[in-house]
Amino acid sequence: MIVNGVAEEAEHVYFSKHHVPNYFAYLLEQQHIIADDVDEHPATQGFKDLYTGPLDIRSMVNVPICVNGKLVGGVGCDHIGSARHWSTDDVGFMSALAEIAARALAAEAKMQAQEQVILRAALDQLQQAQKQLIESEKMAALGGLVAGVAHEINTPLGISVTAASHLCDAATAANARYQGGELDQDAFEEFLNDTTETSIIILRNLERAAQL
Repeated sequence: MIVNGVAEEAEHVYFSKHHVPNYFAYLLEQQHIIADDVDEHPATQGFKDLYTGPLDIRSMVNVPICVNGKLVGGVGCDHIGSARHWSTDDVGFMSALAEIAARALAAEAKMQAQEQVILRAALDQLQQAQKQLIESEKMAALGGLVAGVAHEINTPLGISVTAASHLCDAATAANARYQGGELDQDAFEEFLNDTTETSIIILRNLERAAQL
């Protein structure tokens, strides 16, 4: 949690639509929640007894994270003590973080879907090959065929998994730097460049695996 620009640890607090229906209504409509005073904003008034009141949070900004037009989460920043006017830069920065998270989640979902397609296709090919070998009494060649296909497919998939792991680590590190107030413009641009390059590597190798 970010409080007055400083990262602090906080106990996990969970809410449902039953507790704060207006809050979820805003996010489901993909609207930014910019509450200079949480007691006055309709989306955050319901937090008073459960969250903002006990923690003395007076201001809040929340930006939805959407993937393929669907809400999957959100990023936010809280301010305690006194009401705060959130600037355009504040909201823009949170929106940029939400966009990064959305792109990372979309890339992960796409990669998983592509891997499933690749694996299903590979399995179909192996089953067909097995049938042909059985019919032609060439069972001895089956082991070599399976090993060769597995090797050819595993190489681009292995590279993709490694690149995806790097992408996850980069996102985690960027988030940690942001939480610590250390994510300046240069670091943010470096993260975007790294994300773009890594995504290209993942896509290229998954396309290779799909061709195989």
